[in-house]
Amino acid sequence: MCIFKLVYGVGLRSLRKLFIKINPSWSNQPSDAAAFDKWKMKLSKDEEISFNKGDIEEWDLSLMTTALLYSKSCALEMNKRPDLARALKELKIDRNKLLGHPSTERMSDAEFDTFWPQLSKNFEILGAEPDDIAEIMLQPGTHCK
Repeated sequence: MCIFKLVYGVGLRSLRKLFIKINPSWSNQPSDAAAFDKWKMKLSKDEEISFNKGDIEEWDLSLMTTALLYSKSCALEMNKRPDLARALKELKIDRNKLLGHPSTERMSDAEFDTFWPQLSKNFEILGAEPDDIAEIMLQPGTHCK
């Protein structure tokens, strides 16, 4: 549950903030999406529908990472900061391994010990606050191992 909260809570919020930082005039309207240079974004039909609505609050992690990595305005910024691009690519891979098609309901302690620091570090590189990440472990009812 901790990994889920990290990725889809703190992490996704940090990606949305990064997107807005790069695209400050974005107003979550379909007109934003229509005017946006998607450049090398290869979207599935569902992602295209979500993207075209323009509301980044509805975009999932996959669509956010794709927009940040492969849209023209974001790619220009990523080229200036290769650490951001590397963190995004690692997050995309880890998310697919862990949450896209999990093999079991529960993650082993060894997997958690590997992925928690890796995901946390990458989200911090992308702008997540370390205190927000640490807070996940302290939430009542959250069993992080």
